[in-house]
Amino acid sequence: FSFMPAPRPLAGFPTQEILGGRLAFTFLNDHITLGTSYQAGERIRAFANTGVDLLVNWGGFNLKVESVSSKEEELEDSDPQVMNPTDKTGMYVQPSYAVLDNVRLVFRYDVYDSNIDDDADQFITENVFGVNWLPDPLLRLRAEYKDVKYEENENEAGDNINYQEVITSA
Repeated sequence: FSFMPAPRPLAGFPTQEILGGRLAFTFLNDHITLGTSYQAGERIRAFANTGVDLLVNWGGFNLKVESVSSKEEELEDSDPQVMNPTDKTGMYVQPSYAVLDNVRLVFRYDVYDSNIDDDADQFITENVFGVNWLPDPLLRLRAEYKDVKYEENENEAGDNINYQEVITSA
């Protein structure tokens, strides 16, 4: 967050109300959930997101899969310095396994295309290995190793833009 007022909202901050919802159905004694979602509003431009998701809980095994696409439209009073609207798509697959009652090993594979309308697709993939520890029902301690790869490995200056990071959170 920022203590200084920004001249325009950042991409993640809404400028108007965002409306949306999710409809889900469960099967096999709540072991499988299948859902669909929709969300629309304005950030720097008007957008509409649609998604489908799957959740499987079976014993200590958990699998989450989600796919989302976003359509954007230019607003009448848009800042001309902001990039043109693009349609985006992304998905992730996240299996995990409870090795103890309060410790879960997690892997997540993410893929994201920041511009599906253009021949200059830029796929970004992430592989995340992590462990979650819940010492208390209201506290989750998380450690993750993330490996991020871009389809185009270099920026305009020729610098490698792929990276790895370790993230901890509570």
